[in-house]
Amino acid sequence: MSFSPPIQRLSATSSSSKEDLINAYEAEEERIINVLSRKLEQLREEKIDLENVLEAESESHVNRMARELTALRLAHNGGNSNSSVSASPDTGRGFHSLMTGGRDPSAETMLEAMRRENEKLRKKNSSNTGVA
Repeated sequence: MSFSPPIQRLSATSSSSKEDLINAYEAEEERIINVLSRKLEQLREEKIDLENVLEAESESHVNRMARELTALRLAHNGGNSNSSVSASPDTGRGFHSLMTGGRDPSAETMLEAMRRENEKLRKKNSSNTGVA
């Protein structure tokens, strides 16, 4: 019977040691999760920035191509004012007329385009201000 108390003490020490190891493991796990969460958030922000840069570059390319196309149409038509597609590069109507077949888009089409643009601007604004 004299052996029982030391075994219980050893058991209590072992249990405490196991709890300490478990706590240390959980603390390390939480630290790793926090580090990875911060890195993930940084990557998300970088992705948004890169998407914005890509969008700006794409828009720049489209605008440049539209100006070049308008200038080529003007050169091809010889600046003839009777042409339905010719226009000055500033207005971009030549490109617009080419893309729409010379007719104006419907009010519904314009409204939908404005809604999409508004949504894009709202998303861009919320990503820049950090508001979700």
